[in-house]
Amino acid sequence: MRISITTNLDSVSTSFKEKLRSINKEEMFEEVAFYMENEMRKRFDTETDYEGNAWEKLKLRKGKILSDTGALKGSLGIAKIERNSVSVFSNLVYAKIHDEGGVIKAKNVKALHWKIGKDKYFAKSVTIPKRQFSGVSDKNKQDLVKIINDYFVNKKLFL
Repeated sequence: MRISITTNLDSVSTSFKEKLRSINKEEMFEEVAFYMENEMRKRFDTETDYEGNAWEKLKLRKGKILSDTGALKGSLGIAKIERNSVSVFSNLVYAKIHDEGGVIKAKNVKALHWKIGKDKYFAKSVTIPKRQFSGVSDKNKQDLVKIINDYFVNKKLFL
């Protein structure tokens, strides 16, 4: 069996290209970034990564993980919008080590030193567990497609 579909794509594609050029991609990417920023903030509340896996528990203090001062969660924002991509992240120097995990080693000193409450701690190195707050889940992907489709519909790009 053979099926043949014939259309006049030339007139449709010219009209579509004109409409596509008329949209403000930066505005659309701001909507995408706003959504992802909020999704990342929710992970601080649920203490889970983008796939729903629980973050490793705290060892030296009680309370919410990565939320002692709220600075990290509060620092999330649009890092950059360029061409066909948007980046959402934190400008805090310690964001990456908490998101990806890793080892911090003492440099130019014998030991690292920090305080929690009145207790003092010393170590030659500290392993920071991965507590990923970045990433895009399958549900995020579905929501992002809807956001972009809704944007196009609202701009009357699709009927």
